[in-house]
Amino acid sequence: MQPESTPKSHGDAPLRSVLLPAFERLGFPVLLFGIVFFFVTLLVTLVLTPDRFPVRIGDRVVRLIDLEQEQKKLLVEKVDLEGKRDSSIDTRAPVLHQLGVLRSRIVPVGTVLLAIDDVRLRFKTARVDPISLPQISVSPSSPSSASGVTIKIGGEVRDGGGKTMQTLASFVDGLRAIPSVLSVSEPEYAEKTDPDGTTVSPFSISLTLIHAAP
Repeated sequence: MQPESTPKSHGDAPLRSVLLPAFERLGFPVLLFGIVFFFVTLLVTLVLTPDRFPVRIGDRVVRLIDLEQEQKKLLVEKVDLEGKRDSSIDTRAPVLHQLGVLRSRIVPVGTVLLAIDDVRLRFKTARVDPISLPQISVSPSSPSSASGVTIKIGGEVRDGGGKTMQTLASFVDGLRAIPSVLSVSEPEYAEKTDPDGTTVSPFSISLTLIHAAP
């Protein structure tokens, strides 16, 4: 008994008869398209170079590729002109010079207030916000005083774990670390317990800011 031979697929011959003529017809157009696309891309790359697009700056025309150097040159001229302006103010406008000096002595109160809030937020977690600051006031320094502006803050520390005084002490240490703060008053460390069992430590703190020397 002879083994059965594997039947040949009758679909191979029609498939070859379709694909081969298709490759023969499309081979040259695809090759031609590739050549044309390559040369067009090369031509566009050569034509669209940055130095072929000038930019007008005032009464001069600068190549696009030279804009970075032009920017550096203008920055140098800006610094030079600012230096000349400052020297002009010093020699010919003493009043403006004095205003500039006074401006440099202004204490950045807003910056310090933001720093105070940053210190407060260090103790905030996803579940609790223990420190509240409902009272904030700013008192300017007197001309005869050697100290600077005074900021008074009042609030309370709430903690269900009974660690309000530790939190308050750490808060005061954070306030003293603010660069523009000259001194921080020591609050009264006291605590009370609410009916719900939460420990509360009220506080009132004064911060004296650094006063620039004349």
